[in-house]
Amino acid sequence: MLRQCYWAPRGRHAIDALILRVPVFGSVIKQFGVERLTRTLGTLLSNGVPLVEAMPISARICGNTALKKALLDPCEALQAGRTVADSLRESRVFPGTVLQLLNVGEQTGALDSMLRKVANFYEDERIPLHRH
Repeated sequence: MLRQCYWAPRGRHAIDALILRVPVFGSVIKQFGVERLTRTLGTLLSNGVPLVEAMPISARICGNTALKKALLDPCEALQAGRTVADSLRESRVFPGTVLQLLNVGEQTGALDSMLRKVANFYEDERIPLHRH
């Protein structure tokens, strides 16, 4: 039954959103997803891909439908002239610190650089799974 629910789009989104709220495990999944999203988005922007085109591309690689939706929903607001941070804030998925850094990056014209810094931060904070 759970497997069938997961393969239905609405069911998968509900399960993915629930996973993000699970203590410890959910925050690890969220951190990994935010890292992947910000790294991909930063790379695309630094290579000249327009933001409204880069966001759907980045959303496809995140692996969690709740994170994907959080990145896709703001596209309309961006086209209406809102900032990236303000557009993403409504999803309540992205941490406040990330939103503040994106706001600074957007105001200074260095959004791509700031996105890569956020990704590097999350990569450095990742718990090592094994020791050498």
